Amino acid sequence: MQASSAGGVTTLEGTERCQDCAIMRARGMSGFDIALHHIQSEILSGHYVAGMQLPTERELAASLAVGRGAVREALRVLQAQGIVVSGTGPGNGTRIRTTPGDALGQMLRLHLALESTSVPDLTQTRLVVERAATEMAAHHASVGALKRARAIVERMEQCPTIDEFNDLDTAFHIAIVDASGNHMLTMMSTAIRQTLAIPIRSAEASLTNWDDFRDGLVAQHRAILEAVTDGDAERAAELAEGHIRHAYAQLLPDKPIAEATDAVESAEAAVVALRPGAAIQDSAHHGHSHGHSPAAHTVVGTDPADPGADDGAAPRPAVKAPAKKARAKAVAARRRPSRSRGATDVSAQLTTPRAG
Repeated sequence: MQASSAGGVTTLEGTERCQDCAIMRARGMSGFDIALHHIQSEILSGHYVAGMQLPTERELAASLAVGRGAVREALRVLQAQGIVVSGTGPGNGTRIRTTPGDALGQMLRLHLALESTSVPDLTQTRLVVERAATEMAAHHASVGALKRARAIVERMEQCPTIDEFNDLDTAFHIAIVDASGNHMLTMMSTAIRQTLAIPIRSAEASLTNWDDFRDGLVAQHRAILEAVTDGDAERAAELAEGHIRHAYAQLLPDKPIAEATDAVESAEAAVVALRPGAAIQDSAHHGHSHGHSPAAHTVVGTDPADPGADDGAAPRPAVKAPAKKARAKAVAARRRPSRSRGATDVSAQLTTPRAG
């Protein structure tokens, strides 16, 4: 069965399309509804595929017996949804997108602004997505993906501004999720992180101890990356969850999400273990560390100035976090009031986790 050609030549498929249009009009559907329904149906049926250039507005309008304005409006809606992309010039008409757009992120930002969702809800969703993705990354991450994530962490260590740090922070987490190889998880994680970006910046700007807070996040990022590099999926997942919960609790102590003590303590232990000057207690335990409890788990440290930090290098000697000290520190941190609470504007706190 052939598609209708330009110039008004009607084929069998064109006849059926007109019959469908007549039925849709009888049901009260407008020209816009007909054009939108047609394009969506062609995509769902596989007739329109990623990268394919669509017929022109004139051709679609003629084959569907609707106005060009109706077709143009339908294409604009699909463009806003991230389904199609339009270009200018010969051969650069409207095409089906080959890469995901920002439609999901835009939708989430609007829902957050309208309070039909909340920062705690988005953060809880992010916990589920990133924990699963980080675990998958430990199994599937390529050398190239790990190298990109490591370069981002090293840039974060030297980052002097909150805005630049948050951009790198988002890039790191998306890089880890992308290393899972699951494109849907990457799309969801990107949308959530971008939605939380402004609230995160607002909350961090109110901190009086931002430098310390930043250093703690970087240490946790390094611990996550090393667990993924070692292929320790369980450890990587625990560290990712603990990292997000720890950062959120520091920025929004009055808006708690469901507690996970082990995960938070695991993140605290990672900070202790990777601090400069931490004692190396047992270098014989470096490398994989399956089966250890989160608080007492061996964490591999990496020196960005060391050539051995490149992907493919042998793991550096591990630093074993003292379990009792880390656990006590984590409990104390949750009990003491946030140093930013007095300085943070209520409206700024309404929309902020630090997603780490």
